[in-house]
Amino acid sequence: MPKFSYISRKSTGEKEVGVIEGPTQDDVVVQLQRKGLIVTSIISFEVSKKEASFTRESRTAKKQFTHNGIGDNDLVLFARQLSMLLGAGVSL
Repeated sequence: MPKFSYISRKSTGEKEVGVIEGPTQDDVVVQLQRKGLIVTSIISFEVSKKEASFTRESRTAKKQFTHNGIGDNDLVLFARQLSMLLGAGVSL
C-alpha cells in the first residue's frame, strides 16, 4: 500500500505530522478525519516521473517568486473560513 505524509490539526489546534498507509489519498483523508483530525496537507511518497525530472534551475527559478510572509497553514485556514462565510451567504 502507498504511504502518505500528512500535516493536520487536532480540534485543540495542535499540529500533528505523520506518515500513514492507505490505498488512495481520499481513503487516507477519511481515516484521519475519523480520528478527529483536520488535514491541512497530504503528500504521497511516490514521486512521479514529471516531478523527478525537475532540474536544479527550475527549482531555483520557482523560489524567486515565492512569498515568505504567509505560511501554507495560514493560507489553507483562511481559504476554508472564507469558503464557510460565502457558503453562509455573507457578501464580500
